[in-house]
Amino acid sequence: MSNGQTEEYTLKRLSEYNGEDESKPILLGINHNVYDVTPGAKFYGKGGSYSIFAGRDCTHNFAIGSVNKDDLPTAESDPVDLKTYSEDQQQAARNWEERLSQKYSVVGRLVKAE
Repeated sequence: MSNGQTEEYTLKRLSEYNGEDESKPILLGINHNVYDVTPGAKFYGKGGSYSIFAGRDCTHNFAIGSVNKDDLPTAESDPVDLKTYSEDQQQAARNWEERLSQKYSVVGRLVKAE
């Protein structure tokens, strides 16, 4: 997927890696980074307890502590910018990202659609 270079993902492109197609990795975004969470497929894959996060930018949800699908940005949105959140919310999202980074690899960056 990356050939040693950082891939760029719009939210629309990221949505293609939602665990529905088993031939593709399962990806999620947080704080402009894209993680390959395929090793955690039992959690993030189809039917998993965190499957709503697969193929999505989870920054907002992790910042506010929400597992509500309605709080996730749509594929037509731009990536969430943590600068617009309170310091506590920014720290909450960073804490989640730290946990993810200990288990999963960064495979790309979230970018705005052109």
